[in-house]
Amino acid sequence: MSIEVIVIMVVAVAVLGIFGNGARRRRKRDDEGTRIVIVNNDEDIRIETGQSDDKPRGGSVFAKLLTMIVSLAAGFAAAGFVIVNFLEPNMGPIDPFEPLAVLLYLVFGLIIYGIIRAFARR
Repeated sequence: MSIEVIVIMVVAVAVLGIFGNGARRRRKRDDEGTRIVIVNNDEDIRIETGQSDDKPRGGSVFAKLLTMIVSLAAGFAAAGFVIVNFLEPNMGPIDPFEPLAVLLYLVFGLIIYGIIRAFARR
């Protein structure tokens, strides 16, 4: 395996380790069940479930920023690997700022971002 592939795997495992703990905590919190409290004052009786009507909050800004930076860096490395090993032997030298290279950077970055987010949500 080349060094680029190893670096991409190490970075992906580190990010999954960071986000995996949050997913386990959320799953554990959701499995606690619903608590029902019956409030009986002299005038009325009502049932409270113990859950708030607040919408669930998304991930932290730091986690989103870290995911974006890591996926862009890994996408840049993966696109560089593809360009050097598959495109340059057929097309000749490719400038790093050529539209094809920039498009590959973005496409691979988005693919890796989607993969990281998919595994982090489990």
